[in-house]
Amino acid sequence: MNILNNFQIFLVFMVFFGMVSIAAGCSSSNYVNESTKYTAGDNDDKLLNDFTISTSPGQTLRVYSDAGSVKIKVGSSDNTVKVKVYGDDATNSRVDYKAEQTTEGVEVTARFKDEYKKDDNWTFRLRFEIEVPSSYNIKVKTGGGSVSVGNTNGDVNVSTGGGSISVSNTIGDLKINTGGGSVKISNNSGNLDINTGGGVVKLEGFNGNVEVNTGGGSVSMDGSNGSVKVSTGGGSISLDYTGSNYGIDLNTGAGSISLSIPSNFSADLNLSTNVGSISTDFGKAEKNGMGSYMKTSINGGGERIECHTSAGSIKVSSN
Repeated sequence: MNILNNFQIFLVFMVFFGMVSIAAGCSSSNYVNESTKYTAGDNDDKLLNDFTISTSPGQTLRVYSDAGSVKIKVGSSDNTVKVKVYGDDATNSRVDYKAEQTTEGVEVTARFKDEYKKDDNWTFRLRFEIEVPSSYNIKVKTGGGSVSVGNTNGDVNVSTGGGSISVSNTIGDLKINTGGGSVKISNNSGNLDINTGGGVVKLEGFNGNVEVNTGGGSVSMDGSNGSVKVSTGGGSISLDYTGSNYGIDLNTGAGSISLSIPSNFSADLNLSTNVGSISTDFGKAEKNGMGSYMKTSINGGGERIECHTSAGSIKVSSN
């Protein structure tokens, strides 16, 4: 029986380290798709074009690009969107890009010309720097490249085939999807929906409901006043939570879980690990073979707090 248990532990940790390796590989800064190689470029890239487009607050910026990094920030005017396109001469001759006014706001596109879609003998360098009104919705879809959004008041929807995503100081709901890459969200008021194939997820100062799904990678969070649901194929989870209890559900295939909640939290705890220990400020866990479990109510009970890991320790403390 001991041999079988040891073998099971070995398999669990092999899966965990495999997940972490995949996540690290997915978060590489260079993205390769079926047609060409992509790099985000740098500040030495030349200005390829410059657009200034009339708009109104509350409308939507849509960016659709086969690849390229995108940086969006609030500009000095509530009536214009400014778009600067940077890259090199090779990209300029092989990509059709445009920025134009629509009935819903502004649309920016960058597409490979047909004759270059299957050409893998050149490096694609393209980045957008875009200024929008402070009250503006954002929708970005790119085949590969990093995306950053800052200081906007409106909903944000970002999807990239591979690349890091950073959103800071925003008011509005966020929906984030990346095939592989890190995600960092700072100081957001609104609901968060984050999906990544593999990569580190860091949420700082959230205020709203949170749902995170990652194929493999650690998740660290601090925030308040929302339900929290996190699932990772392999990696640690940490949450420092304040405010009212709207329910917490933390699951990892392999990795530790650390949760900090207010001492006066009213909740029903349900904690379990198949291989590992459980420690809390709210009672003592029971051993279950090589694992541990705990079910109890604190401060009269309330919304459920679920923490589960296949292999790793669980710690629930008061803040």
